[in-house]
Amino acid sequence: MLGQGVPGDATSSWVALALPKLKRMGIFIYPLAFAVGILFNLNPSCGSANVVWVSTQRNPRKLALLGTTRILVFASVGALAGFFGTALRLPWGIMMIAAGLFLFYTTVKQVRAGTTGMCALPRRSAALPWVLALTPPPSAYIGLALFFGGFNAPSVAEGVLVLTMVGLGLTLPLWLIIVKPGWRISWQLRLQNHPRTARTQVVFQFVGVGLMLIVGSAFLLVQDFHRPLIELYKHF
Repeated sequence: MLGQGVPGDATSSWVALALPKLKRMGIFIYPLAFAVGILFNLNPSCGSANVVWVSTQRNPRKLALLGTTRILVFASVGALAGFFGTALRLPWGIMMIAAGLFLFYTTVKQVRAGTTGMCALPRRSAALPWVLALTPPPSAYIGLALFFGGFNAPSVAEGVLVLTMVGLGLTLPLWLIIVKPGWRISWQLRLQNHPRTARTQVVFQFVGVGLMLIVGSAFLLVQDFHRPLIELYKHF
């Protein structure tokens, strides 16, 4: 299979080293993947999409479509990883860099528009929600590294199911906002009336930009970046 690592190399040792019981968890791996996806909202490079969507979108159908698209993208990464392995680094890195630059441009425009600008997208940023939905965030890679030891899932089906659960967890705030539309309204009013909240969102988005650019560049330039995170730690 294309992209498969050499047996016994570093890319196959993460699960045995960090989560030795993972393969014996069976069906329990899926709720774990869902919980991990929820935690990824704390990562600005992953959670910035939800922040932008909730702050600027008012149509619940569009919010649902954006969330569904992101979940399908995660599922696609899980499927493609089984076929292409580390060959995904090039297109994935380019997409993350492009999305990061677009988010940077939009955030700068929102800052210049003041606190009310955080609740609206600049005219030339209408495509940003879809760019963020279609770009796999770093959490998709971390999910692959955490559960499968690199870019290669044991099978297409397992890669799809696990990363779908990660995507569901990551988009959970979006689904809660759809079910409770008053939460979205309250958040947007808070952004407009509390400059400190708006500044916090600006910082969150800028940090997300930085992380997307760093990870995207690493995918393109760092030869061993596809190796599991714990293996990277060993080199420092």
